[in-house]
Amino acid sequence: MTATTTEPITPIAVDAPVSKAADPAASAKQRSTRKAFIALALVIGLMLVGVLVYVLVTRGKVSTDNATVQADVVPIATRVGGTVLHVFVDENQRVTAGQPLLDLDGAEYSARVQQAEGELAQAEAQQQEAEAQELIMKASSKGGFTSARAQVVESSARAAGAKAGIVVGQAGLNSAQAVARHADTEFGRSQSLLAEEVISQQQFENTKLVADSAHAAVKQAQAKLMAADDTKRAASQGITEAQGRLAQSRPVDAFIAAANGATALARGKVVAAQGSLDLARLQLTYTHVAAPAAGRVSGLTARLAQTLSAGQPVAQFVPDLAYVTADFKETQTGDMHAGQRAKIWIDAYPHRSFEGRVESLSAGTGAVFSLLPPDNATGNFVKVVQRVPVRIAFIHLPSDIELRSGLSADVTVYLK
Repeated sequence: MTATTTEPITPIAVDAPVSKAADPAASAKQRSTRKAFIALALVIGLMLVGVLVYVLVTRGKVSTDNATVQADVVPIATRVGGTVLHVFVDENQRVTAGQPLLDLDGAEYSARVQQAEGELAQAEAQQQEAEAQELIMKASSKGGFTSARAQVVESSARAAGAKAGIVVGQAGLNSAQAVARHADTEFGRSQSLLAEEVISQQQFENTKLVADSAHAAVKQAQAKLMAADDTKRAASQGITEAQGRLAQSRPVDAFIAAANGATALARGKVVAAQGSLDLARLQLTYTHVAAPAAGRVSGLTARLAQTLSAGQPVAQFVPDLAYVTADFKETQTGDMHAGQRAKIWIDAYPHRSFEGRVESLSAGTGAVFSLLPPDNATGNFVKVVQRVPVRIAFIHLPSDIELRSGLSADVTVYLK
């Protein structure tokens, strides 16, 4: 039996056959990966484009939705008290400037006007009287001084004449007494001669008649002397009176100053009376309450026959002149200033926009003007972005738009 030699068989490397089912799966996976990368690149590109578009669109302007339409709402109050006679408006009624709102009973104020007119007329009459007295006082004071001085001179002249009259009277009395003594002597001699029958009865009677005449002349001289003395005393008294009047009339300037003061006082009373009359007339006009401007009257509380006190509010007045207050973040206001253009969107008119202009920026943030402003010195301080109120005015607001205070709005301010 022939021995068979067995040689080792060397394995031949043969490429494994590629499975036809595995090739499509790998290709699909590769395509899916490529699509994912492409989609991611597109998303990133779109995001970059979006950011670029946002930057381009928002460049040079800032916006906020924290804005409201506002108006300078003021309470309408009565300036005087009284009873309501008429109410001319209804709640939320539109009014024009000067339109009557209500009337108060003005009978009391009309009476005050009449009283003030009477007091003014009285004061004017007193002023006229004082001015006339002033003129009279000026004339009489100057004339009285001159007259008193003339009376002093005249009285002095009379006194001098009276003194001369006394001298003459005394001389006449002395002469009459001498004649009377001589006549008495002759009469005594004639009595002796008659007793001796030296002279006749007729001669005796003639001597007696001469003696009686001499005594009568003495009495007459005495009477003249007494009259001259009385004249002297009267002249002396006249001098005293004239000197007194002269002394009284010497302070002419003081009399004139007193007259001027009385006139000034009367004029001051006229001014005071005129002021009272003006005040009374003004208070009478306050019984008519009118609209201060064009707008609406809301919150009307005045009713017919109601008694109101001075300063009592009767309605709220909302003027037509509205504006927008927009609260921008403090980081948005660095380049903002008055005069910049703005665009306004009001929630009540969502499909319309309105042109505006920045009027002013507040001097402080909203928190500063709050009832309890924040104090950053506390230990638990947390920094919060603050809001700055910005006032924006409307430009050419359409006539068909009716704004109400408190409406919400969005605002965009163009910084450039």
